[in-house]
Amino acid sequence: MTPMNRLLHAIPVLPLATAVLGLPLCGFAAESPAPSKGPVSYYKEVRPALQAKCMGCHQPAKAKGDYVMTTFAQLLAGGESGAAIKAHRPAESLLIQQITPVDGKSEMPPKGEPLSSDEVALVSRWISEGAKDDTPSNAVERYTPDHPPIYAKPPVISALVFSPDGK
Repeated sequence: MTPMNRLLHAIPVLPLATAVLGLPLCGFAAESPAPSKGPVSYYKEVRPALQAKCMGCHQPAKAKGDYVMTTFAQLLAGGESGAAIKAHRPAESLLIQQITPVDGKSEMPPKGEPLSSDEVALVSRWISEGAKDDTPSNAVERYTPDHPPIYAKPPVISALVFSPDGK
């Protein structure tokens, strides 16, 4: 039997094998990971949910409602409606009020799929735990035009473009 024939005979068995063994098909999990038992992680749990559903409109280029969510400090600061998060008080936090569905519809996001009830509960739990930032120091943007990186060795220049007339 040629390798191609072996492959063609194995393909119909793949979905059955993954179902019996409980493996995800093509490496993608069927469900999102279970929420952690310990404190909710902003960096690992809350930030990804907000990135997926909120940061498309609440980023520096758009800043709907003058609210930018791309940094932790801006997330806490809020926008034109005031502070979005009141630590230890999720019911008073504007963010929770706007992402919690009422009659099946939430204020935010106005278009697209709203956060799931599990995601809203996770954000609410994070706020009730104090809305702490656990972002690793190496994940924070450290370089700006005023504070460029300092190299231990000269940077590698892999290409150089120049004009023959020197302009």
